[in-house]
Amino acid sequence: MALNCNENQAAWLMGANERVKVNSIQNWTPGPGEIRVLNEVISLNPVEAKIQNKRHQKKSCESSHGHTSADKVYRFNMLQLQFPDILGSTYAGIVTEIGPGVTSVACGDRVAVARWGATTREERFTSFQKYPLALEPIGGLAVKYTSDAGYEVVTTGSRANEVFVRRRSPASIIYNQRAYDDVVQSIRDHGPYDAILEATGTEAGTEIVGKLLGQTGGLFYSTSPSQSDSELPAVVSKRGSSYSEDLVSDPAHRELQS
Repeated sequence: MALNCNENQAAWLMGANERVKVNSIQNWTPGPGEIRVLNEVISLNPVEAKIQNKRHQKKSCESSHGHTSADKVYRFNMLQLQFPDILGSTYAGIVTEIGPGVTSVACGDRVAVARWGATTREERFTSFQKYPLALEPIGGLAVKYTSDAGYEVVTTGSRANEVFVRRRSPASIIYNQRAYDDVVQSIRDHGPYDAILEATGTEAGTEIVGKLLGQTGGLFYSTSPSQSDSELPAVVSKRGSSYSEDLVSDPAHRELQS
């Protein structure tokens, strides 16, 4: 099944230190486990801006050979791009077509996408285009990984996403569209916990995890530091990482890079 798809266009970076140029790119057909998305919101990573832009370093002194050094142009190219190339790793939009075997999303669903693993090297998955492709498992990875590893997983979610969340096999789902204190108490009632992953990386999230692990202690996994980190109880050990990029970038987990 597919929704109408117009001409696909992308913001091409034609070379080092050049401006992006909007031009046509093929309309991708999603393969097994893939979806096509009508891109509506693109997240601009600061690193992407550094890759695109140029900066000059001027030298006015005389060289040892008596010649004034010319301006030097430096470029931040940590991704080792092959030009022309398309930047962008995160975006959100509407599913317009699903590939064979896709069951967790349908045409018309709104999704958020972060590309990682092998997809970072393929232009059909880049976000600076109108109709990029994405892999089906959008979100829910932490629940799936830990439940498959044999842990009893308790997660939060909305009733609207219950079917999606249950496919990731959590032991319990705590519905989060309730009063703040009720949600926190429900999470506490399902404990105690050895570890908690709080994916927003916010100050409020840090405070909640501090309360939940404050009496028993445990590991606190997060996506970023918070101003509240210094107020965490001593028995709580916080660890931050770029999930799931760290996992799929490990050569030992090569089977996940698809």
